[in-house]
Amino acid sequence: MAIADGLYMALSFDRIVGSGEHAVCAPDQALCRRIRAEFREMPGLTLTLPQAARLFSIDCARCQRVLTILVEEGYLVNNGTTFTNAGNGRRSA
Repeated sequence: MAIADGLYMALSFDRIVGSGEHAVCAPDQALCRRIRAEFREMPGLTLTLPQAARLFSIDCARCQRVLTILVEEGYLVNNGTTFTNAGNGRRSA
């Protein structure tokens, strides 16, 4: 029973926030805030997925999931290769 109780507590910690295809679990909410802060503090920051995963010390799959959420929110933009702040003031030619 103690193992089952521990499993229940672990599962309840990862509560789901939001709805739809890209609902975010609570630990990813904190990661989203952290990534937003990094891009806000470094407005010209442009990262590939592997660079972002290394910078944020997370695996590529989780990084992809969180960056996709931020792109869908309109906070980041992705050109197919890199992620950058949507409001960084850069204009495409």
